[in-house]
Amino acid sequence: MARVCKNCGTKNSFGSRYCEECGQKLESSIDIANIKKPIKASRKMIISVVLLVVSVILLILVFSSFGSMDNVLDKYFRGLQKNVISDFIEAFPPQISKSFTASVTVGDINYDEFLRSFDKQYADFYSVYGQRFRIRYTVSIKEHWAIEEVSKAKDQLFDMWRIPKASVKDIITVILQVTVKGEGQQQNATVSIDMIKIRGKWFVYPDYDAFMNPIK
Repeated sequence: MARVCKNCGTKNSFGSRYCEECGQKLESSIDIANIKKPIKASRKMIISVVLLVVSVILLILVFSSFGSMDNVLDKYFRGLQKNVISDFIEAFPPQISKSFTASVTVGDINYDEFLRSFDKQYADFYSVYGQRFRIRYTVSIKEHWAIEEVSKAKDQLFDMWRIPKASVKDIITVILQVTVKGEGQQQNATVSIDMIKIRGKWFVYPDYDAFMNPIK
């Protein structure tokens, strides 16, 4: 854009600092008022963004922990420790609570026998370790099943519990070091539990040992 000299009215070429006709110093034609000022983030805006990021992280952590292996094992052993069958059953796939809550036999598992075994194990611990006994565990080994074993297990799980084959993603055997403690006494045991991954969530594999022999 040509720059016009205010002294003589000559149109000067772009970039000229002095008038080509009279030598007068040319004034800048830049409109300072129209220059956009950098946006300064307010304190409230920064706090809002930080809170949003923290909320997203917390949601990710909550949903990732739901159905995690540790969460499921916590339910399993908490049910045994407090003699609460509902907590214990929640450690298994959701199909179990729908089909294994009556006086029926599924495979080799009789529901009435399961109830008696569940109550007996609590009563045995109670008599030896007192009312406030605690069950603690640590995972020592995780072994993934072979593809052929998983395929065979899918058929059995569908036949027994109607668990869709396509939903089963992985099966592992977990070796745990379990401690029962109370009243100054302690029992240590090595426990093997099979775990099944269904649609991204872990559950205790529903077999005879898991129901009838949790800690043996």
